[in-house]
Amino acid sequence: KQWYQRRVRVRTGLKMSRARYQARFRERQMELKANWEKIQQGKRVIIHLPSRGYSQAIRDSLVDYHNLQNSQMGRVCDVNDPNVEVIYISPIDLDVDMQQYYMKLLGMGVSAEGDNLPDNASKVKFLVPDHLDKFPGLNFCLSSLLLYSAQTMKRLKRLIAGKTAYIMPGITHRDDMELAERLNVPVLGAEPDIVNLFSTKSGAKRIFNSAGVTMPPSEFDIYTEEQLFELLSSLVASNLNIRRWVFKIDGEFDGRGTAYCDVTAFLSCHKWALKQAERYGSKWGKRWAQEPTIIKIYSELPEIIYNNLKVVNKTLFPTIDKFLVAFTKSGGVIEACPPSEDVTCITVDMFVDPVGNVEIRNTGDQIRATEFQSWAISSPQTSIAPIRLHSNCVAVGRACYDRAIIGYVSVTFATFMEAGEQQLWAIDLKIQYTDTMALANVLQYVTGGRFDTATGLFKIPEYKVMPSLSSRFKSPKERQPPNYRFSILAPRLYHSDLSLVHYSVFFQMCRAHHIGYDIREREGAIFTLVDSYKRDLMGMAVVEPDLVKALKTFRRNLTTVHQEISSANMPGRNIFLALAGEVDRIMESLNVGQEEEEKGEEKK
Repeated sequence: KQWYQRRVRVRTGLKMSRARYQARFRERQMELKANWEKIQQGKRVIIHLPSRGYSQAIRDSLVDYHNLQNSQMGRVCDVNDPNVEVIYISPIDLDVDMQQYYMKLLGMGVSAEGDNLPDNASKVKFLVPDHLDKFPGLNFCLSSLLLYSAQTMKRLKRLIAGKTAYIMPGITHRDDMELAERLNVPVLGAEPDIVNLFSTKSGAKRIFNSAGVTMPPSEFDIYTEEQLFELLSSLVASNLNIRRWVFKIDGEFDGRGTAYCDVTAFLSCHKWALKQAERYGSKWGKRWAQEPTIIKIYSELPEIIYNNLKVVNKTLFPTIDKFLVAFTKSGGVIEACPPSEDVTCITVDMFVDPVGNVEIRNTGDQIRATEFQSWAISSPQTSIAPIRLHSNCVAVGRACYDRAIIGYVSVTFATFMEAGEQQLWAIDLKIQYTDTMALANVLQYVTGGRFDTATGLFKIPEYKVMPSLSSRFKSPKERQPPNYRFSILAPRLYHSDLSLVHYSVFFQMCRAHHIGYDIREREGAIFTLVDSYKRDLMGMAVVEPDLVKALKTFRRNLTTVHQEISSANMPGRNIFLALAGEVDRIMESLNVGQEEEEKGEEKK
C-alpha cells in the first residue's frame, strides 16, 4: 500500500511539473513573439539542438540513431549573420580532425554582398553531453541526454549568461520544455504535443485541408481493418482511373512505414465498374450511384490486399500481416498514387517566424535511389512555376501558424501531367529542421547566395573573376559568370567501405581526382562529416552554374569515390551506385527534352 501511494505521489508530481513547464514554455513563446524584431536586429546566441524526439518505439527500431541526429552539422553556418553565435549540441563525440574540418569550413564564408566573411570559428562552440555513453542501448533523444548531463548544463548556462538566446530544436520532445525551463530560454518551435499531432500522416492531411491546397484522393485516421477496407472501397469506386494506392503509417518517416498495392490490376470487377461509371455519367459522384460498385469492390479487397500489398521496408515489416497490425495500431492514411509514369516530388523547406511571416528557404526536386525515399535533391526545383509553388507553401505555412506551429517546416509535393494540365499534390509535412535545410545552409554560407522566391532561383552576389586565356576574346558581358547556381544536396550518403578510409586519406583522394570546392568560381563540391568513428556516412553538396553540369559533377563524384574505396568483387553496402543510376535517368530525360527543343527550332 505504501509503495502504491508513493507511486501515485510521484506521478502527480510529474504531471504538475510538466504542466508548469508547458505553461512557462507558452509564456516564453509569447515573449519571443513580442520581441522577435528586436531579437533579430541584436546580438543573440542560437542553441542548435538537433534532437529527434521520435516515440520510444521508433527510436528503438533505429540503427545508428545518434548519427541520424548528427546529420545536420551544417546548422553551425548560421554564423554568417554577424550578430549570431552558435552553440551546437552534438549527439556524438567529435574528434580533433572533425572539429578542425568544420573550423576550416567556417573560414570559407561569403557575405550576401559578396565579401569574404571574417573567420567565424570563434563564434561556434561544440558541446557534447557528458552522460552520452551512460545509457547504452536505450536510444535516448539528444534533449534527454543533455537534460541528464549536469556538467554540460552548467557549462551551457555559463556560455549564455547575460545574452539573448533561444533553442533551435529538431523534432521537439517533452524534455525540450524542461530544458527551456532550466536554461530560462525560449524554444523556436512548436509544443511537443502539437508536433506529435500534426507531423503524423493524418495530421498533415488536416493542415493541408485547412490550407486549401490540392491533395491526392485519400482517407486518414484509419484504425481498424474493417474501416480500411470500407474506405478503400469507396476511394477506388470514386477514382477508377487510379491504379496504385499507397498506405502510410502515422508517425513513421522517410518511407519506413509505407506500402502500396495496384488494386485495379487485381480487381475482377474493374471493367464492370468502368461501365457503371460511364452509364451514370455526371451522377457517378453520388453515393447511391456507387453503392453496388462499392459492395463488389469491398468483397474482393481483403484477398487482394493480403496477397498483393508491397511493403517498402521489409526489415521493419517482414510480412503483410505485421504491416497491417502496425498500421491499425498506430493509425494511418490511404492515398492515391499519381496516375502518371512521370512524377516529380518537390521538397520545400520554409521558416515560419514567431510573428507569422512565412519564408521559403530552399526548394528541390527529389532524387530517389529507392522507392518512396529521397536521398538527394536538385536545388532549386525546376518542375513547376515558382509562383504556383510559392502560393501553396505560404498557405500551408499560415495554416501551421494558426495551430501554433513556428520554426522550420518542410512540405513535399508531387507534380505530374494529367489531361494536359500540370497537377500539384501536397503529400507530406515535416515539422522540423531537415537534413536538406542544414546542407543548404552550408551552401548559402560558402557562396553568399540566397533563395529568391520571385524567380525561384538560388542567386549569389556578383563577383569578378580573372579571365582565362580562352576567354580573352569574349566581351566583358560574356566573361561575367551567371549570378545564380544550381546544386545537388545529398545529406546522407552511405557507403560501408567509407569506414575503412580515414578522413585525411579521403580528402587526399578527392584532391587527386579534382573533387573539391573552388572558392573563386564558387562551384564544386562541399562535404559534411557526420561521425568520427564509423565514418560510413557523410553529406555532399555540389554547386554549379547550370543543372546539367551539377548532375554530371555529382555523378562523377559518386562513381569516383566508389571506385577508389571499393573493388568490383566487393562493392560494399552503399547507395552510391543506385543514386548514380537515378542521375543517369534524369540526365537522359533532360537530354531528350533538349533534343526536342532543338528539333522544334530547326522546323521553325
